[in-house]
Amino acid sequence: MVKLEPVQTERLAKIISNAFTSKNGNRKYKFIVVNYDKTYFVKEKSDSENKYTETDIIQMLNFLIDNIFVVFGGKVFQQIVGIPMGTNCVPLLADIFLYSYEAEFIQSLVSEGKRYLASDFKFTYRYIDDVLSINNPKFADYLSSIYPSELEVKETTETNNSASYLDIMLSYDTDGHMNTSLYDKRDDFNFSITNFPFLNSNIPSSPAYGVFISQLIRYARASTKYTDFVLRARRLSDKLLSQGYVCDRLTSSLRKFYGRYGELVIHYDVPLSRMDGFLERLSSSEFVSLSREVENFVNDCESLCGRRSTSLRCSLQSQATKFVSRFHDERRTKLSLILDNERWKQADVPTEFQDLVDHVSKTDRKPGDTIKVDKENFAVVGTVLMLLKMMVEYCQCVDDIPSAAPDLLTRLVDLLKIFNSRTCQLVLGAGALQLVGLKTISTRNLALASRCLQLVVHYMPKVRTHFEDRLIAKNKTMLKHFDQVQKDYSDHINEISNKLVTVMEGVVSSQLVKWEVKAPMPSACFRAICKQLAKMHEALVDILPLDQVKDIFSRINQSFKVFIREQCIKLDVSRNGGPQHGLVMSDLAFYSGTFKTLRGLENLSCDMKEIFDGS
Repeated sequence: MVKLEPVQTERLAKIISNAFTSKNGNRKYKFIVVNYDKTYFVKEKSDSENKYTETDIIQMLNFLIDNIFVVFGGKVFQQIVGIPMGTNCVPLLADIFLYSYEAEFIQSLVSEGKRYLASDFKFTYRYIDDVLSINNPKFADYLSSIYPSELEVKETTETNNSASYLDIMLSYDTDGHMNTSLYDKRDDFNFSITNFPFLNSNIPSSPAYGVFISQLIRYARASTKYTDFVLRARRLSDKLLSQGYVCDRLTSSLRKFYGRYGELVIHYDVPLSRMDGFLERLSSSEFVSLSREVENFVNDCESLCGRRSTSLRCSLQSQATKFVSRFHDERRTKLSLILDNERWKQADVPTEFQDLVDHVSKTDRKPGDTIKVDKENFAVVGTVLMLLKMMVEYCQCVDDIPSAAPDLLTRLVDLLKIFNSRTCQLVLGAGALQLVGLKTISTRNLALASRCLQLVVHYMPKVRTHFEDRLIAKNKTMLKHFDQVQKDYSDHINEISNKLVTVMEGVVSSQLVKWEVKAPMPSACFRAICKQLAKMHEALVDILPLDQVKDIFSRINQSFKVFIREQCIKLDVSRNGGPQHGLVMSDLAFYSGTFKTLRGLENLSCDMKEIFDGS
């Protein structure tokens, strides 16, 4: 609600007065004429009956604001603060009201000789009360100087590279290109929305199917990428089919859209034959039911005719190939989109995913913040949960369509490769810094990525066996590709462990270079090293198993011993029982004592005398 106090109505009156006067303050127009087809100012006189002076408009505005009444509970109330949003003129008044503040701010910058600052706002736009500011890092700093304190400003920037504005999501890709997609805040609701006509309602069918075309136009105008367009179109077709619409008529409507509005989708470079594929919404179980019907029909025909019919069988196999291709493309696209928006934070495990794992592993556990598999807890991010669900769907699909086992195995391998390589790019390669605006890739992010990979590796032998049982003998050699993917995952896990060790080695090395053997003890360098060790342990201990945590810190400890031995040689400190040797041992005792406070690492550094071996 736009809140209009007396001072603010005076501000609106000033804007109206400015429209009738020139820059030097002299009267420029006497009337504004409002006709049916046009509106214009006149300087002197007009024969029109629909002419209004500045005073007339201000009086009408004041009358409108002062005479707003609402009925509630059978009583009439006068509204004295704000204007009801249902009033026809409110959007225009809100626009003028906010414009007055913006114009005042820009004019003040110009009058103060700050044109350079005013130019930073050249890509700042507003539609009523929604503001979009592009490439203007100073915008947030000046918000309180632009708009009144009564106006609540809500930040809708998703990341450093994406923000929603009206019904559009704006984002920059890694190449610096701006992309747009449809944004609907109702997508975040945890309940279903009833919208679009039901076919069994009183609405005629033609306008109802016209809704499908109008929404496709909207999606195409808003989406620069085909994947975003088709994702919205699939959701819509699913919803309409569930509301009684006929698939054939939706297909016909799609072709009509493609014919009439082809210029909207031509940049996707996607033929209609591929575009109407999103209406083929059979599940694998539905497809196999259709396959059996066709198979029975073919058998009946062959028994009657006494001849073998290969045309229908070939057609069915062709359709199976197309089905598998669509089945894979959907999951491939979904996985890529989810990965690109993953923030690599630990996710709670919903009931459905724990139930899924329990079913596969034949265990029983309540959902929580980790997923338990065969008595082992996995702290994971949301994306790997979706990948697990997809892996199960591929296994279910090969059960339904055994003839498609080779094709499904190849595509499952492709899906697993995508997750592995993209995770590497986003976490080890730090791509998530730009894509989702993470400030840094932390040790916790690295540990979560490693644990996600380990969870997938845990299930790979089960999935391999599942496919092996359904492949014919000559196709079993394809399993070598699955084995290679498993090796790639294991290598990736080792790379993350190496990265964690390297990060801490860098901390230790940078501190020991500055180390001086002198009181007070423990030295500042050793305190800093031990503080970082404790922080890393805190980040890892609730994510990685204790044996993995111990292995990582054992490697860090070995590197530490090498670094400290080299530094002692440089500082000419030996095991001679002298003062410097005593100071070093005091620091080392503090270092060993730190491990005694870390869970699982109590006995890791119990003997530091080997540092002086050979000294």
